[in-house]
Amino acid sequence: MNPSDGDDQRRYVLSTEVYSQTLAGEAVLLDVASGMYFGLDEVGTRIWELLQGGQTLGAIAATLAGEYDADLLALERDTQSFVDGLVARGLVQVAPDVTEIEPHSDEATTSTAPVQSTL
Repeated sequence: MNPSDGDDQRRYVLSTEVYSQTLAGEAVLLDVASGMYFGLDEVGTRIWELLQGGQTLGAIAATLAGEYDADLLALERDTQSFVDGLVARGLVQVAPDVTEIEPHSDEATTSTAPVQSTL
């Protein structure tokens, strides 16, 4: 992840077709669309939990760096690689950038002008 390319601010959403359960610190994922199971180790499980919480990739890497006393740049790269694998398998998707979504404006529902009847 290069901080200048914006990937560290990217968020992901979990697929609605994936169910997860954590057992003994490791997650098991079931993709009901494909019928495939996936096992995550301790770090993968932690990333999955942080993705569920809506954290950005940069925030996830920073959290891991603090929890595992590891190099931030290496964690950024490894986190991006891991999440890319989740995306490739359809387990997560890039979240839409809410700053790019135009607010819905429907004058009929937002108008405060009184309505007059012409009976």
